[in-house]
Amino acid sequence: MKHYKHGSLDLCKKIRALKKKGILPPNTVDNIDLKLSPVENFIILNRITGSKRCVTPISPMDSTFVNISELDLIKLFWQDQALKEQLQKFAFHTVNVHRFEKITQDVVAMWLGYSKPGLLINSLLSDIGGYSAEERKKKRSFSRSARTMSLPEVMTHLSNISQATFDPKTYAANGYLLRGSIRTDGFRLQVLGFKLNELNCVKYRRLAPEKLPDRIASTLGGLDYYLTEIRNVVKSKEDVHRLWGDGVDPEKIKILGIDLGQAFVVGASAILPSQGGATAIPAKQRFFNLSVKQKAVYQPVFRHRSWLEHRKKKTLGGTLSVADLESSLPPVRGPEASIKDYVQHLKEKGAPLEQFYDNVVLKKHRWNAQKAKVEEYRLIANQLLSLVGGSLGSKRDPENKVVIGIGLGDFSSTMRLSSLHGTFQSYFVQKARSLGYIVVGVNEYYTSKKCPGCENFVGQVNIRRLYCSYCKTYFHRDVMGGHNIANVVQGHITKQQRPRYLQPVDAEGKYPWEDGRGGRRATVLSAQRVPSSPEATLSVKSTARGVKRKAPLNWSEGGQDQVKRQMENDPDQVKREAEE
Repeated sequence: MKHYKHGSLDLCKKIRALKKKGILPPNTVDNIDLKLSPVENFIILNRITGSKRCVTPISPMDSTFVNISELDLIKLFWQDQALKEQLQKFAFHTVNVHRFEKITQDVVAMWLGYSKPGLLINSLLSDIGGYSAEERKKKRSFSRSARTMSLPEVMTHLSNISQATFDPKTYAANGYLLRGSIRTDGFRLQVLGFKLNELNCVKYRRLAPEKLPDRIASTLGGLDYYLTEIRNVVKSKEDVHRLWGDGVDPEKIKILGIDLGQAFVVGASAILPSQGGATAIPAKQRFFNLSVKQKAVYQPVFRHRSWLEHRKKKTLGGTLSVADLESSLPPVRGPEASIKDYVQHLKEKGAPLEQFYDNVVLKKHRWNAQKAKVEEYRLIANQLLSLVGGSLGSKRDPENKVVIGIGLGDFSSTMRLSSLHGTFQSYFVQKARSLGYIVVGVNEYYTSKKCPGCENFVGQVNIRRLYCSYCKTYFHRDVMGGHNIANVVQGHITKQQRPRYLQPVDAEGKYPWEDGRGGRRATVLSAQRVPSSPEATLSVKSTARGVKRKAPLNWSEGGQDQVKRQMENDPDQVKREAEE
């Protein structure tokens, strides 16, 4: 499917475009042959276009997960005499069979068909889901929340949520329900289940909007409703009262602004309400901030890689180590790459590699590294919520009014550096919304360029350190971005408007976002004016952070030259007009 969607279809479009330009003959093949495999189609179309794309083996050496249902488990267990007798005992007390020896595999399968899903798993493999309601109260984690449900209970449950009068706001079922299957890679055994408090998203789309819980602060409808920009969430004071309760004071709502990045996974700043009374002198707005380096979060991964490289250098009974064997494989990229030679060499000498990557010790070490990485995410998320008086261990207190704003800026790296900001964002949004926190998106325009105190441009000391010459203050770039994001959220909550110092200004000195023009993906105009060409602007910048776009095509050549000459004669003019 990946070859079909991202490979062959794109190549067909490219071939048609080349045919229109006359570069390729009119009778060139430009469609997908359904009789051939996706890989064969890709190779044929790729050769026609002369593209440099290539097919590379990406299958891992170690064993992948395999799903096994309880019916499949019966077939597996039937091959062992002790397990076979145990299955016959289970069915003998339920099925109307007078002789124990007449209980066949089909009879056991029939017994299982009338039993509650997960019964066989609880009886022979795992106790998760097999506890009573009273026993689950004493357990922790999945043993506390997982349970089984009989077939009549399942039918009643499905019937209730299928009714036209069903109101999802009153849906109170929670925990996990065993689905009667497992998955394993030969080392880990995972019990599969349904999460009851997240109903089917398709079912939710069929319901009237007024029946649905607010998906900004809920995961009941799934997570496909992701980060919505704050200006589309809070448009009036009624929206503030709808989301945070009637009679709420917008000044008393706690705000957490989060700027995600590559070198620093998180730069956050929290704005908390003042503690001054009605007659007392109002206290200054309190701020708390947090920054987390990617290097710190990656420590479990670094340690696992170091351990793996050390282990690869050891020989496997012969004269060559795993590292030597991998180095001897033919290249799969570059001008001398050959998939055929790679596969052939792997068949001849790949047995030691398969043995190495399928080892239980390696799988256990990799599993522990993955759990440590998730724990790092949990620690960061818990620290972020603690800034606004919450934690991952409990639901949000209804009296604790909180809104979390996350920057919508996107960026790419040309140095092939890995980044954790995307995976952590998904993790944190899901966790926060499941605990009752309202999470919104924020356009990052100018959030890393202007001081959140005096609202002037800041200077760059180094790649991570900024300095405001007006406030005489140093800032961490990501923390300052989080502070400005929090200011944007505060502006929308209190005045239903983004602060003007974080808005673009067009050539006429107006703010297009206040007029309803522009958006997250829309290009915005700078404050520079060109007298001889009113439509021309100095630069056009995407509101997504880190992405610069070319000038509009309607620029005249004379207008471009005039702007360039002005920049050469007076490069500080842009800064002066922006400050004015």
